[in-house]
Amino acid sequence: MHRFFELLENSKNIRLATFEECRRDFSPATVEAIPHSSYGEMMEWAGGSFYNFFEKYPESHYMKERVWQVSAEIKRQDLNGHGEAARTALYKAQCNCAYWHGVFGGLYSHHLRSAIFENLIQAEKLLAESSMSRVSRYEEESFNSGNRWRVSQENLTSFFNPARGAAMEEVDWLPASLNLMCNLRRRPEPYHEILSESPFRFFRKEAPLSIHRFLGIKDKNMSRTLVYDTDCKLSFMDHFFSGEVSLEEFKGMSYREAGDFVGAPYEASAADGLVFQRQGMVTTDTVSGSIHLKKEIVAQGAQGLTVRYTLENMSENSLQFVFGTEFNFSIYDASVSTGLSEEATSKKIFQDAWSGVQIELSAAQAMHSLCVPIETISESESGMEKTHQGLSILFQKKIDLAPAQKWRQDIGFAVK
Repeated sequence: MHRFFELLENSKNIRLATFEECRRDFSPATVEAIPHSSYGEMMEWAGGSFYNFFEKYPESHYMKERVWQVSAEIKRQDLNGHGEAARTALYKAQCNCAYWHGVFGGLYSHHLRSAIFENLIQAEKLLAESSMSRVSRYEEESFNSGNRWRVSQENLTSFFNPARGAAMEEVDWLPASLNLMCNLRRRPEPYHEILSESPFRFFRKEAPLSIHRFLGIKDKNMSRTLVYDTDCKLSFMDHFFSGEVSLEEFKGMSYREAGDFVGAPYEASAADGLVFQRQGMVTTDTVSGSIHLKKEIVAQGAQGLTVRYTLENMSENSLQFVFGTEFNFSIYDASVSTGLSEEATSKKIFQDAWSGVQIELSAAQAMHSLCVPIETISESESGMEKTHQGLSILFQKKIDLAPAQKWRQDIGFAVK
């Protein structure tokens, strides 16, 4: 190989050029459509096109869009000597393993997703180094999948998605280049069917042994913990329930949503803070009516946020319901390994054993809190396995509103 490159370098008849130079100096003779192709199992997982992974897994699509965003910013800025380091971090963030899922974990491996964001955050820190400001900023940014609002602080950067319930989609702890919401929704996978099959079915002559059955299952009781989420695992998700959700209902995602706010579009505006608003319907077991929800996101110092909720009854009748705010963080706290329920919570602190980072949630009015681990069941080279992905937390409170009456609550979020 070394000899081959020497011949290329020394040849008088061969011109070496980068892809960029070729695109600049030569026009294509024609347009050819090259189909996606790979080994059989890959085409099965991808559904015929690799881009289908971006459709099936919005988390993968979001990572790709963040890469494009950082790439465009690197190209736009004068990096004052940081260009090479920023580009290197960007290239590391494009390692393909975390963007798709087959036999070898891939997207389901938390450490791979986390590494993508680690490098993206490092690249952004280099971009901001020459213009670092201690003043909090609220900026709307364009993504192909819809605009996000970025809240920039000295040690914290968060992204809110107005099209998905005005929920927080990403929160970066800058001192460690760590995305604390590197989450993954639990969703059906074709190989999950194996969990409910008799093991003797694997050996029937009429059914060829697929790679899924060949790899096997690590835990025969795994099907009991199979849970699917109804939406992406974001934070500051706004729930309405007829009654309080139990720990088992929250753990098994078996509760019934009484409102139309989760995953729904909110109106957004920004001045001294970021304001999201939506008027929607709440339909409980006994009553139905319209609610106006307003949440103001205000940066607190270098590494905290306060979200100020205002609920107003827009109906002509009284409304009784339970309001809940859900959080999801890609951390591991052994104290929540089997789930926790606490009737009156004013402050909750979680210690991430993976990074040493501490997350603090607080409520001005005490709320009933539920905390459960998020675990996925996915395929890896060693068989079907259960993987810890993070923690899911719900703060909930019973509310009774007369017509035109308002209820207010401040919920705090901080990282240490």
